[in-house]
Amino acid sequence: MWRFPGACGGWLWRYPPQIHPRTVLRFCHRYVDDVPWSTQATYYPAWLADEAPRLAEPGDIDEGTTRYLAAHGTEQVGYFDEISTRMPTPDEARLLEIGAGVPVLLWMRTGYSAERPIRCTVTTFRGDLNRMNYEIGDQSARSENDPQ
Repeated sequence: MWRFPGACGGWLWRYPPQIHPRTVLRFCHRYVDDVPWSTQATYYPAWLADEAPRLAEPGDIDEGTTRYLAAHGTEQVGYFDEISTRMPTPDEARLLEIGAGVPVLLWMRTGYSAERPIRCTVTTFRGDLNRMNYEIGDQSARSENDPQ
């Protein structure tokens, strides 16, 4: 069990530490063609891991954590994303093998059930190898030749 992450402070604002004092951390380090690409840390409140114990076990959850949680009675019905950039911490620079002057892109997603927050995922991308695109709404007028 891990202490409540500072990056997921929105949980602390809405739910004081005595309600979610500890969390379960699932972490992965992603590579593309043997190059470190991103890290992902997802924090779950301990009460949820009690209800869905595979969250606290190492290794993949084949059906994915969102489907696994839904099968155990906790459906994620929405999420809030926050995207920011900053210079990496020394640990992030080491894990992602990035040199001086290369920022990281942080994508923090807080997932919610109908009653309360159920997870906080922090994905840290190398700033020199990633970009983010969104497609929202009807894209039928978009040509294949439009900038990607």
